Amino acid sequence: MKMTTGQPETGNRTTTAILVTALLVFAAPLLSLGIRHLRLDNNVESWLPANDSEATVFHWYRGHFNEEERLIVTWRGSTLDDPRFETLRERLLGRVDADGIRRGGVPYISSVVSGREMLERMVKYGVPQEEATARMTGTLIGSGRMKLRLTDAGREERALALKLLQEKASQQLGIEVTYHETSSADLASAPVQVETSEDDAVSSEVADVVLEPLIIPAFDLELSWKGYSPVDPRMEDLCTIARKVVGVPTGAAPQGRPLVEDCFVVPGSPVAMTITLSEAGRADASATLNAIKHAALVVGIKADDLILGGSSVATTELNRAVLRSVWDPAAPLWQFHRRSVMLLSGLVGMILAFLSLRSIRLGMLVLGVSYYAAFVSTALVPLTGGVMTMVMIVLPTFVMVVSLSGAIHVANYVGHETHVNPVGAVDRAVKAAWLPCFNSVFTTMLGLLSLLSSSLIPVRDFGLYSSIGASLTLFMVLVVLPALLKLFPTKGQMLKESDQQRWKGFGQHVVRWSRPYFYASVAVCLVACAGLHRFRTETRVIRNFADDSRLIHDYRFIEEQLTGISSIETIIRFDTATQKSMKFLERMELVREISNGLREHKLVSGAVSLPDFQPARSAPSADSTSRERLVYNRRSAETEKRIKDPEAGDARSLVAVAEEAADLVAVGDHRLNAAGDELWRITAQVPALADVDYNALTGELDAIIRKVTDEHPGMNHFVTGTVPLFMRTQEALLYSLLWSFFYAFLTIGAVMVVAQKSLTAGLLSMVPNVLPIGAVFGMVSWGQVRIDIGTMVTASVALGLAVDSSLHLLTWFRKGIEDGQTRDESIVGCLVHCGPAMLQTNLGIALAMIVLFPSDLVMISRFGWLMSALTCAAYFGNAVILPVMLKGPMGTAIEKRALVVRAKTLADQTAALIADVEAMAEAVPAPVVVEVATPESDAATATPFASPEEPVVSGDTEEFVIPKSLPIETARKSKRQAG
Repeated sequence: MKMTTGQPETGNRTTTAILVTALLVFAAPLLSLGIRHLRLDNNVESWLPANDSEATVFHWYRGHFNEEERLIVTWRGSTLDDPRFETLRERLLGRVDADGIRRGGVPYISSVVSGREMLERMVKYGVPQEEATARMTGTLIGSGRMKLRLTDAGREERALALKLLQEKASQQLGIEVTYHETSSADLASAPVQVETSEDDAVSSEVADVVLEPLIIPAFDLELSWKGYSPVDPRMEDLCTIARKVVGVPTGAAPQGRPLVEDCFVVPGSPVAMTITLSEAGRADASATLNAIKHAALVVGIKADDLILGGSSVATTELNRAVLRSVWDPAAPLWQFHRRSVMLLSGLVGMILAFLSLRSIRLGMLVLGVSYYAAFVSTALVPLTGGVMTMVMIVLPTFVMVVSLSGAIHVANYVGHETHVNPVGAVDRAVKAAWLPCFNSVFTTMLGLLSLLSSSLIPVRDFGLYSSIGASLTLFMVLVVLPALLKLFPTKGQMLKESDQQRWKGFGQHVVRWSRPYFYASVAVCLVACAGLHRFRTETRVIRNFADDSRLIHDYRFIEEQLTGISSIETIIRFDTATQKSMKFLERMELVREISNGLREHKLVSGAVSLPDFQPARSAPSADSTSRERLVYNRRSAETEKRIKDPEAGDARSLVAVAEEAADLVAVGDHRLNAAGDELWRITAQVPALADVDYNALTGELDAIIRKVTDEHPGMNHFVTGTVPLFMRTQEALLYSLLWSFFYAFLTIGAVMVVAQKSLTAGLLSMVPNVLPIGAVFGMVSWGQVRIDIGTMVTASVALGLAVDSSLHLLTWFRKGIEDGQTRDESIVGCLVHCGPAMLQTNLGIALAMIVLFPSDLVMISRFGWLMSALTCAAYFGNAVILPVMLKGPMGTAIEKRALVVRAKTLADQTAALIADVEAMAEAVPAPVVVEVATPESDAATATPFASPEEPVVSGDTEEFVIPKSLPIETARKSKRQAG
């Protein structure tokens, strides 16, 4: 009998397809409800788990000092005497009535402190104003840019003076000086006055002290350069160079007339205020910033002049940038890359799907399941209580491209089977695609689940949700897509003959030149991988914004002219024994010594501690009188009582007494503090934008502190704050990247070994997947591009995607060997069969990712171009390196296994056929002898002849007749000849 491949499809195909479609439609409203409750959370301080040692110290410090979210607010041209500070303060805080209840103001704000107010407090407690100004410089009082005052000759030859100064600065100091047309007249101009009604007025306390005005000497313009800060050590050298700039020699001045009279830096402008957010303000930082901007506009501060800084500002702008990448209604519609870079990525995927599949209906179905998978995976985040972070924002795009890759492969399988036999084509295609699709998705999931080894919460969340999304794509491409193809059948598209010949020619070329291709590819990849020794990570949120963004401009203004944005917190601890043996004022002077030492560091713009608000008081010497010691002791006791008074809120953020013990590593170790320990806080401001080695910086500051603490038993310290926290996240990021990739390599390698049923073949099959990925990261490292928390996930993701194509290629290579082809023929055959789908999927992913490059958010932009580069590298590894490796030991190992399978299959088929033949031979009657007359003789001859009931055995390509009279051995011989 004849065998057929067709399997008639019954009417239940439509029923199944309708049920699947109805399920998708029914789930859509529920998932949409989840999308509406999607929340963004990019607070870097929550990235580390609570049990991390650095996070433990950070939260311990926050718990003792009630550290609240603070914003830095200033504006261009602000000075200490600017009345807008007080007016803005009144607008933000409201009015306190006779009952002590605050009326009006902004509910998001709990307190406001200006630089002038801090200066008044210091002077009130006995600190000379000049000393107080020096202590506040670099925190709330800035020095601004370097001021340049020209001589009369310099004003006449202004262009020459500036040109000469630029040339000398570049030659001698290696800095490119930039001039800013700001003069002393600009700072001396009267600020805008604002009339306020009686209802808006606030009854503030009259200051107990009167401050002398901070006079800024006259100057003509200001100077700055890249990396400039008020504590830049090159300023003195530049001033020396500037004072020596002379003009063209003349008769009256043979050496040239001096062009620069003076060059200096002086505190007094800009001046800032700190705004502490209330609980409502922390919960809705965006509304808080809008309220501050509105209040500033009302009091006469232009929107372009207002400068805001702080973690809430960066986090809020980060959230806004994330939302703008999804949809920015302010961008022109014709600039679609700015209106929605995410939708543009999806649009590119849609166009490529249509072009690759050459069928609008098939393209719509493929895109439909891909987008639905992304939709479901995104909706699961809020439905399960998760939040969207800067890492999670790429989740929808990632799930979409993974689903699109699998769907295009399945569509190619369906197209192939449809042209062979339309009947049952979808079922046969799913059966053929099931194993490679499952293996590819499974390996992708393993790469993603390896991210769960990270100690960073956003990375773990991405690994979890993206692995769920990847598993969902398997259901979409193997269940939903086939069901829709049955409901809306397509003819499918076979590869054109010309395209087949091109791929065949490419495969033969690769096979012919396999050795040169292999050695050249490996050499290039290894050279690129050598750059990994320069691999660096980055976790600062501010680094996610482009250099021309408003936030970066504001931060640069603050760091160049006022203070460092980032902070390093030092907690000095005195145990109870030390408190008894050392007076309070003595302990204060030790803290002052540490604080002054920190200020002297070249990267510390300023520092604040409790001793800054107190005059310096030395302990009585050994030859002091009893009265002097008595007065000192009494003053020390009174100062301690006043500062530690629960009703006195001024000092609570700078000194605290621990009520209970705190552990660092193990329960009961009391390494953070014991009950009754005294804790003093020093806040040092350091730059956030500068390319600073924070590990070295923290180590240097720690050494400064130890010079004091090591000399006093019972006194120790902890260094914490945002900078050490960023350092810890960088270490965790690098650790996570290495270990997650290592785990992904092990787990995916184990799957490849099982899939190939050979240890050698499985391990070698990882080389064309790992080597290109290492090469891309090596090239990135050569380019000194830092890897952030968002792009670190690309390594494990790219590994999983690369293995997808490898599995399809190896599946068809092994199938070719099992069908009796030579190894070279199998290599060419697997490229002809898988090459088009592999090119379509990798090209689609690469182009869909590269269009993310224009994103204003650096993390999304970097994720896009890096994923695109990794996808192209993975394609090269599978299209070139893997085929040439199949000519070597890896192909030999797979071929041996395939030949064993082929021999076993043929043996089983032969044994089954022999058994059928033997059964038929035993069932037929004995042969009939008939007399046949021949022309030569009338003698009868006994001739075996088959009866009309003789069985006919059908082979795959021809039919043969088994005569009843043939013995069994003859039948076996006939079978071997036929098969």
